[in-house]
Amino acid sequence: MPKRSARMYGMWFTDYRPYLEIAQAHVQLGNWACAFDALSLSRQLEEVVEEDEEFARFMELTDETAAHLQPGPE
Repeated sequence: MPKRSARMYGMWFTDYRPYLEIAQAHVQLGNWACAFDALSLSRQLEEVVEEDEEFARFMELTDETAAHLQPGPE
């Protein structure tokens, strides 16, 4: 489950955002539908909010994915 300040080891903490990472991997592979699904889950679980430094990247991925999923002109 995604979590902010998840304990990794001892006193080491990290932000755990698995769906954002999955979306980035799918974008690199050109799997736009899978990237869209991962970004949707990330949004539903509020992995990234406006105050996070990753928010700009999240929005960039969302826009790029949406552009590739829109039907082109016939």
